[in-house]
Formats: sequence, C-alpha cells, structure tokens
Amino acid sequence: MRTQPAIQIAWAQSSQEKASASALLSALMGQDNAYISHSEIQWGLSEDGQSWAERAQADLHTYFVQFLEEGGQMALALDGEGALLAAAAVQWNTHTPTRFAIVQDLIVAPSARSLGVGASLMHFIEQEAKARQMAWVFLESGVRNHRAHAFFAHAGYGPVSHSFAKRLK
Repeated sequence: MRTQPAIQIAWAQSSQEKASASALLSALMGQDNAYISHSEIQWGLSEDGQSWAERAQADLHTYFVQFLEEGGQMALALDGEGALLAAAAVQWNTHTPTRFAIVQDLIVAPSARSLGVGASLMHFIEQEAKARQMAWVFLESGVRNHRAHAFFAHAGYGPVSHSFAKRLK
C-alpha cells in the first residue's frame, strides 16, 4: 500500500507558482477527454463535448491566466522538495445572497493519485471557504470522469443538478 507523501498545501503567490499550476492543469486535463464538461464547451475548448479542440492545450493555459486575472486562486499541493503534486482553481462568490466557492478544476499528478493528496487539497479549500464564511462549495465534473465522481462522493459531495446541452451548429 502506498502512503501519503509529506505535502505542503498553500495558495499560489508568485507568478511562477501560478504558471506552474496552470501548466499542470492544462497538460493533464488536455490528455483526458473525461475532463470535458459544460464549461470547457462554453470556453471553446471542446467543440463537440466529446474531445478537445485542436488548440485546447494552448487555450487551456489562456483560460487559467484569465481566471487568475479575474480574482480566481490556485491551491497547490507540493511535496517535501517543492515539486507540484496537485493544483485546484478556486473561485469565491460573495456577490449573491448565498456565499459560495467553486472548485473550477482540480488535478492530481498521476504519480500522486490515491495517496490522499487530492483529499488534503480539498480539505484546505474547504477550510478557507469556512474562514470566508462560504455556505457552499460547488464543483463540476465531466459526465465520463467516473474516477473524479467517486473521489468527490467519498469527500461528501453529491449532485444537486444536471447540466443539459444541445448543439445547434
């Protein structure tokens, strides 16, 4: 049985940390069509909802840069030597009657999966959400991302809606 590595969880502060997190998210998400959900379609990263668009890898990076410029944050999980193990893009919403956080995307490096790294990252995000007096943490996942669904269900998350889409062109 593999054991959880010594990890440090923190918010990305420097430009280099943010770029590293964006690169990890972009590279790993872009390798797996299961990560495609309605937001990837909305951003033009997938034209059919089944596969990534030709320029998705570059456009994913642009998406995360813009996300950070608009006030989003990146939570990072680093190993004992400072190597990036996981990253999550988090948005805070305080402009509605119900305050909530959205975990837009979360990725764990394949070598660190099933070691508790993702759970530690989610716990960190939830603690920050509580400190910010958020009532909810929302996330979305591609319909075919069964591994993520199991992970989120194990962490206490459950479905509250279904997204439906119809392609018109």
